[in-house]
Amino acid sequence: MRAITLMALITAIIMTSLAWAEQGVDAQVPHYSPDGDTAYFGNNAILRARGIEQAPPAPALLGTAPDGRIATVWGPEVRVTDQGSLASNPSAVAFGDSIFVSYSIHLDWGIAPFLKMSSDRGQTWGPPWCITNDDTASQAVFSGMGYHDGRIIVTGRTIWSDDHPYVNYDSKYSGDGGHLWSQPYFFLAPYWQPTVGRSGGLAVADTFLFAFEHGESWIGYRVDSLKTAASFDNGELWGPLRQAVHINNSNYEFWLGYSLVRIHLLYQYSPYYTEVYYSHSDDWGQTWTEPVLISDGIIDHSQWPGLFASSEGRLIATWFDYKYGAGPSGFTGDILYRVSEDNGETWGPELRLTQNHNATASQAFIEGNLVGVVWQDHRFGFNSPELYYAESPDLGQTWSEELRLTDAPGFRGYQRLYLNREDSDLFLFWSDARDNPPFGYEIYFRKAEVVVGIEEREKGELPDRISSSSYPNPFNSSTSITIWGLKGGTGKLNIYDICGGFIRTLEVRDGKASWDATDNARKKLGCGVYFARVETPQGKATIKLLLLK
Repeated sequence: MRAITLMALITAIIMTSLAWAEQGVDAQVPHYSPDGDTAYFGNNAILRARGIEQAPPAPALLGTAPDGRIATVWGPEVRVTDQGSLASNPSAVAFGDSIFVSYSIHLDWGIAPFLKMSSDRGQTWGPPWCITNDDTASQAVFSGMGYHDGRIIVTGRTIWSDDHPYVNYDSKYSGDGGHLWSQPYFFLAPYWQPTVGRSGGLAVADTFLFAFEHGESWIGYRVDSLKTAASFDNGELWGPLRQAVHINNSNYEFWLGYSLVRIHLLYQYSPYYTEVYYSHSDDWGQTWTEPVLISDGIIDHSQWPGLFASSEGRLIATWFDYKYGAGPSGFTGDILYRVSEDNGETWGPELRLTQNHNATASQAFIEGNLVGVVWQDHRFGFNSPELYYAESPDLGQTWSEELRLTDAPGFRGYQRLYLNREDSDLFLFWSDARDNPPFGYEIYFRKAEVVVGIEEREKGELPDRISSSSYPNPFNSSTSITIWGLKGGTGKLNIYDICGGFIRTLEVRDGKASWDATDNARKKLGCGVYFARVETPQGKATIKLLLLK
C-alpha cells in the first residue's frame, strides 16, 4: 500500500510539472543553431536572445524502406509475473532453451529483486525466487545480469543491508538456477555513501564488468563519477574500482556494450543541457578514451541513450531529443541515432527515426545489416505509453513502417531488449499495467525471430567485402568465429600470436570456424591475445581474440 501511495504522489508531481512545462515553454517552434546547420526546439526567449532563427525540421526516416515491410517475426505477448505489485527493471540472460529474467517488486517492507526461469524459450515460466529479503535489505535492485558455466551473476544497488547498514552496490551469484545465492560482495566501504544511483553490467563468458554512478560529496547528493569493476572468474573475485567518467553534478543515464575485445560506454551528461557522449576501453575498464560527443551539442536535451554493439563491431546509439519538437506534455520528443561500422572508432551522421514528437526511451539491436529499434511512444497520453518497433535492412539508411507491439490500458515501459547471439532470437521484456491500471505493473515478454540476409541469399549476391566476428570473446575454452561475405562459405583461417607467430590453420565451413585454443599439434595455449585472419580475393579480415584462464 505504501508503494502505491508513493506512486500516486510521484504521478501527481509529474502531472503538475507537465502542466507547468506546457504553460512556460513553446515546444513546437523549430529553430536553427547559430551556425545555421541544425534545427532544434527550445524556449523562445532564450532563442531570441541568442539571435537564433527558425528552420524546418530534418526528415524522419520511418517508412522509407522500398517495401516498408518488417521481416522480423514477433510471437504473442506472454505474462511473466503474477505478484500483484509494482514489477519493474527487468534484466535477462539466455542459453540454449533457457531464459532467466530478474526484476524488482515493491513489497510492504521495501523493494525486492526476484528471478524467474523459462526452460522452453519463454512460452511458460517457473515460480519466482527472491534474490534477497527484508532480513538483508530494505531495497535492492539488480540491474546487471550474466550467465556462464551454470552460474547466474547479478549486480545492483542495496539499501539498508544488515552488514552494510546504508547504501551500497553489491554482487551475488547462484549455481542452482536461482534457488540459493552467495553472500553479497560489496563494492563500497561499509558506511553511508553520499550518493549512489543507476547501475548496469555486461557479461562475456566468465568475465563481468559492473558500472555504477557514485558521488563523494554530501552537498545536494550529487553524482560526480561513473565507476567500474571487473571480475574474470565468474564473479568469485572482483578487481579494484576504476573511474570511467568524472564530472561534478551530472546525471549519468548510461549503457554498456561489448564487441571485438572492446567495452563501449554511452552516457548522458547534464551540466546544463543534457547531451550524449561515447567512450571505450580496450582493457576491461582500467583506462578509457576521451569522450566523443554523439548528440549535436545544441540547446535542447538529448537523453535516455541506448547502445547496442554487434559481435562484428557495428554499433548503434539511440536517444530521444526535443530539438525537432515535443509532444503535448513537453517531455517527449523524437528518436535520433548514429551508427558506427568500425567498433566505435568513427560514427556516421546523426539521423532521425520518428516524427510525431511522442517518443522517449529506446533500445536497438544489430544483426548483420539489419537494425531494429523498440521505443516507448506517448501518442495516446503521457501516462499511457505503448511500445513500437521498426527495422532497417541497410544499417539505418532506410526504415520499415512502424509496428505497434502493445495495445492495452495503463502504463508500459522499463523495456529491456535482449538478442540471443546463439540463434538470433530477440527477447523483449517490459513492465505493463494492463492488469491493474494505471500503475500496477507486471512483467510481460515477447519473443521474435530475427531474419537476416534472406534477399541476398535468394539472389545469390554477396557483399563486396568480408568481415569477421567471434563469440564468446574473451573466452576460456573455445570460441566460434563467423566470416561474413565469404564466397561459397568455405575457406581457411589462420591464427597468430601477438608477435605475429603462426599458430594454427582452421577450416571455414558455411562461414564459420571454431577454435579450441590449441595449435596445429593440438597443444593447449596459454592465456593472452591472439589474432584470427582470413584472406580472400574479396579482401582481408582480422579479429583480435582474448584467451582467459
